Amino acid sequence: GTIQLQRRYPDLWAGKREGSDSLAAKLGRVPLRLWPYVPVYVVIQLLTRWRAGRRIGDLESYRWQRDDLLVPHYRGQPFFDKPPLAYWLMAACFRAFGFHAGAARLVPAVAALSVLAATLWLGTVLFDRRTAWVSTLVLATTGAFLGFGRVAMSDMLLAFWTTLAVAIGARAARRDAHPAWPIALGAALG
Repeated sequence: GTIQLQRRYPDLWAGKREGSDSLAAKLGRVPLRLWPYVPVYVVIQLLTRWRAGRRIGDLESYRWQRDDLLVPHYRGQPFFDKPPLAYWLMAACFRAFGFHAGAARLVPAVAALSVLAATLWLGTVLFDRRTAWVSTLVLATTGAFLGFGRVAMSDMLLAFWTTLAVAIGARAARRDAHPAWPIALGAALG
């Protein structure tokens, strides 16, 4: 824990004395030498997500121009690095709403809301309603979850199908489970 880190790296910690009024003591004894790296980390994360979102937009732009739904292209070359469901859904959004960033971001936003619904259901299957709502609220306020829910990437779809599969698996494992639950689990796993 924190005390072991303080003992092992005493020069990283400031304000480790009891009753200290330093900023590190007020912020839960965060190592002050790590604070300068926080903005760098945030900028790197934002740029990485922005570039990934641009790549997805480029992929969809080439697909839009070529009218090829089966083989995604990136800068004129076939691109098989990701599963195609996200690209197909984004292409459908582009056709329905026009080619702009908001249409591309609609897919991960809906997937993020679906992850929250699957988390709520998983919490009610494994625990009680109160625990389910608290866990869903914690997930909904997590910075990484909010960030990935706004970026045109396939990660939120993966999170949705994984969470849904765990919830269906937990429901199928009950003794009173209907025989159709394993079939639903297979469908969620793809």
